[in-house]
This record gives sequence, structure tokens and C-alpha cells, in this order.
Amino acid sequence: MNSPEINSELFILPDVDIGEGSTELLTMVNLTKEEMAKRWTQGHGSYVVSRWRGSGFNRDVLDSLVGKLYGQTDLRGIDLSGCDLSGRDLSHCDLFSANLRNANLRSANLNHTWLSEADIQGAILEWASMNEVLLDNARFNKRTNLYGVNLAKVDFTLAWPLRSFAVNQQRIADLQSRYPIFARCLEITTDYGRSFRRLGTSKNTEDTVSQ
Repeated sequence: MNSPEINSELFILPDVDIGEGSTELLTMVNLTKEEMAKRWTQGHGSYVVSRWRGSGFNRDVLDSLVGKLYGQTDLRGIDLSGCDLSGRDLSHCDLFSANLRNANLRSANLNHTWLSEADIQGAILEWASMNEVLLDNARFNKRTNLYGVNLAKVDFTLAWPLRSFAVNQQRIADLQSRYPIFARCLEITTDYGRSFRRLGTSKNTEDTVSQ
């Protein structure tokens, strides 16, 4: 049976913002990661994803289908892996534990969005607007692309490895642009200072050839 704030599938109703004082607050904040993700694979969740995708990820369509938790559109646990979200408005969304693997978020509006514990491995975030984005414990890999993002505006609290990765990535891109030959040498010999094993491999190769 639906309440005035959520439906039977644990989705917050459109135009509802659950916060302090809500009768359903504990129900929503205590969902497990498994429960969050499962919502999107059936019934209303599947319908929301289908409608939103069919609209080209239009923000007005999303807001007509999903409500908010503490002012953030509740997209926790959603699977958007591989989706083209370039240039789309995803501001003020809660994407906690969402699957954004290999998603294209180039130039997207992610201002004040929560990506805590989200999977952004292989995600393209080039030139995305990410003011006050939360990235704590987000999963990333060497194919995650944060080139062009204003890192000074991102909240990297509890996400220092990702910050270091993003800073190095932008430095490497700048080096490749300014000094392409030197950059290529660094890539071959030390992977831009990230792997000095290559120097030993290169030397062993040279010794073998000289013999």
C-alpha cells in the first residue's frame, strides 16, 4: 500500500522531498545497496529508466517520475552504465552506489551531485561541471577521464586517491599538448613517472640486443 511519500517499490513520489520529520525517512535512508539497485530492475524503476532514456535523459521527465531525499533526486543504485549522458542535467542528484561504468558524462551538469561509492570506472567526465560533487569511495580506473574538470570545485573529502589520479591526468594531458615528443619518451620509459619498472625493462632489452 502506498504512503503519501513513497510507493510500494520504495520510490519517492514526484514532487515529494523527504527530509527531517518525514514519516518515511528511516525507511529510505536505511535501504541497503542491494535494495537500492533492485528497485531499478523491476516495475516502476524499469519504467522510469525506460521513459528517461527514451526522452534523451531529459531532466523534466526525470523530475516528473522521481522524488527527492534531502533535496537530492533519488537515483541511488541506478544502473546507467554505458549511457550517453553528455551535456545532460544531473545536478542535485543522489547517485550513491550508482553504476556509471563507461558512461559518457562529457560536459554534463553534475553540480551538487553525490557520487559517493559510485562506480565511475571508464566513465568520461571531460569538461563536466562538478561544483561541490561528493566522490568519497567512488570506484575508478585508469580509463576514468576527468580532463577539463575544475578540480578545485570538487569535494574530494575521503577521495584523495581519486584527486591525485585526476591531478596527474590533467598534468599529463598538458604535457602531451605542450611537449608531445618529451611526453612520449616519459610514457615509454616510466609511464609518466608512475612505473620505473619500464626503465629496467628498457635496459634489459638494450643489453640483450647489444649481446
